Amino acid sequence: MAARLGDYIDFRKDQIEKTMKELNEKKKREDDYFVQKCIDIVDAIEELTDEQKADCNELFQSEMNRQIFVGTKNPKGSRPSFGHGGDIAFGAGASTME
Repeated sequence: MAARLGDYIDFRKDQIEKTMKELNEKKKREDDYFVQKCIDIVDAIEELTDEQKADCNELFQSEMNRQIFVGTKNPKGSRPSFGHGGDIAFGAGASTME
């Protein structure tokens, strides 16, 4: 009986450790796409107008958009890419996606 109880306790400890590890990894991923990080990147791009920067900030409400923005590799070194009318290349309407 005592051995079974010990096994159960060990099993629960392993489950808790696994859960904590997963939560910490999720937190790290969220930190990688933190809104302020995206805003800092956009603010550093001198070629963007204030209107374009504001458009970006609206898109950053979606975690998916932040992941796309931070993960985008543009060979010319400028992100994001704007089309006519200030549309952002990774989707002017994408801010509604979650």
